[in-house]
Formats: sequence, structure tokens, C-alpha cells
Amino acid sequence: MLHEILNYIRKNNTVDLNSIALHFDLDKTAAEGMLFTLIQKNKIKELSFHCGNCKGSCGTCPFGGSNKTYMIVK
Repeated sequence: MLHEILNYIRKNNTVDLNSIALHFDLDKTAAEGMLFTLIQKNKIKELSFHCGNCKGSCGTCPFGGSNKTYMIVK
């Protein structure tokens, strides 16, 4: 599963937590655990975006309202 998640992120350049959970039919906690493993292995990194004062819950963020977005480490 980690390999599939890594390929998904590679294919899409940057992917938010909600998209990963939805694509792989995972709850967010499970997805975060797998992403944490990939971060520890230095395969991906987390990007943080703050869209004003909403803290990711306003729904206007270009990353699906999630401020947890991931990309491949180059």
C-alpha cells in the first residue's frame, strides 16, 4: 500500500490528505499513519498551507480544505 500511495503522489505532484484517503478508501487516521511512515523514510514531505484564519475548514483552500498536502522528496 505504501508503494501505491507513493506512486499516486508522484503522479499528481502534490496531493492533500483528503484526496489520498478518498482514493485509497482509507479513513484519515490510517492515511496519516502511512504518510508518516513515508515521511520518516524521507520519501515524501508535508507542505503546510494556511488560507487566512480558517485553519483549513472554510472550504476555499485550493487543496480541498485540507492544510496537509504532500509531495515527493527530490
